[in-house]
Amino acid sequence: MIEQRSATNLADIASTAPSVVLRPASAAFGTSVTASIRGFGQGDFDPAFEPGVGLYIDDVYYPRLTGANFDLLDVDRVEVLRGPQGTLTGRNSEGGAIKFITRKPTGDGGGYVTATYGSRDRINLRASSDFKLAENLTGRVSGTYADQDGYVDVLDYGCAVPSSGLPALSGGTKCKQYSLGDVGYRALRGILRYNPRTGSTSC
Repeated sequence: MIEQRSATNLADIASTAPSVVLRPASAAFGTSVTASIRGFGQGDFDPAFEPGVGLYIDDVYYPRLTGANFDLLDVDRVEVLRGPQGTLTGRNSEGGAIKFITRKPTGDGGGYVTATYGSRDRINLRASSDFKLAENLTGRVSGTYADQDGYVDVLDYGCAVPSSGLPALSGGTKCKQYSLGDVGYRALRGILRYNPRTGSTSC
């Protein structure tokens, strides 16, 4: 269902989850998300605060909204648990919890590769491979690449227009500070799974 609805990050999940508000937000240290379930949550991505909606990746707690707009890379499912979840998940889950469950290696030799090209030189690549290493030992490797130019360039005005009399914050001719809306990240993940065979004995 995630693939059919073209959901690529955490914020896209909200369109199919009732009473859940997930909005992408800009932050100084990476793409963030404001999460609210049934009115409980946190809109400020300040790293000094922990969100009222707990985020978990394979049952490991992620304590910050900064950089929390996770890419849905090779996930088996995303669980949205509404209401207080402190008993089952732990602290800071008075609004609910969002859990990412990654695909486990099966050793079947499967995999996939997807590619997307769009406006502003958008390039998205995703790939995953499942393989068997030894008896009862399997592995899975997945990766993603995303790159897209921004829609607005922010310039140092004193550098771009020397006649303005304003001091230049950047030196030389590199007056561009950053771009709004640009995308650029790479991710690689590897999983090993050991499933010992349980033998049976008879007397």
